[in-house]
Amino acid sequence: MPRRTREFRPMDSIVMGRSQNSDLTPEQREALGFSRHYQGDPLNPRNRSANIPEEESCSLYIQHLPPGMTEKRLLDELQKYAPFGKVNQTWVRPHDPNRGHPFSAAKLVMFERAGAEKVHTFVKNGGLVFDGIEAIIRWNTQRVPARSVTDPKHWYMTRVLKIWGPKKLVNVKFLYDHWNNKIQFTTQNIYHIAETPTVSCLIWVFGSMRHQAELAYLALKELADQHVDFEYAEDPLAERP
Repeated sequence: MPRRTREFRPMDSIVMGRSQNSDLTPEQREALGFSRHYQGDPLNPRNRSANIPEEESCSLYIQHLPPGMTEKRLLDELQKYAPFGKVNQTWVRPHDPNRGHPFSAAKLVMFERAGAEKVHTFVKNGGLVFDGIEAIIRWNTQRVPARSVTDPKHWYMTRVLKIWGPKKLVNVKFLYDHWNNKIQFTTQNIYHIAETPTVSCLIWVFGSMRHQAELAYLALKELADQHVDFEYAEDPLAERP
């Protein structure tokens, strides 16, 4: 496990609130290769489309999702039909009839191309249905390479953290507040593994590894000298239900 330090420094790519480039016009976003309604930072190199062929990309775009769709609901449904592989990033674009979007849509980035192809085939064959609405999938124009290509040393990372230690620190309220003051994140599920009057253990499944679980892991290092231990755990979309 990497050496622990008490100081937490968020990555430059994390966005607190709206992007500092939210004043860009829709035309400027499109000129940079992004959607007109993209809410991230188009000027951050980490958010740009990779210069790779489409057949090497792990990024998917899922459309025709019902209004009110959330990362949790999307991942919960896909989990029923696992295994697909590890999830790198999930983002849902809410429906917005005023902008011509009667349905929600989602960006889903897998760790590896093989996992992305499994999801693509599953949805393409009509496997993803919400409220009687069949989802539509295509390869995202914003291409993302496999993690084994861009960061092979950290292949062990996932969007899931297993945390154990003093009950006063390892509980949902304390951890949520601890992270919420530092990063933006979504939660798919939380599983309580074990608990005694003084010690507890839980598994926290984030919506994304990138920008979420990876930063939550770094923030936990602040608690290391208070006997809180943690490690990455298996992604439920990489396991059979």
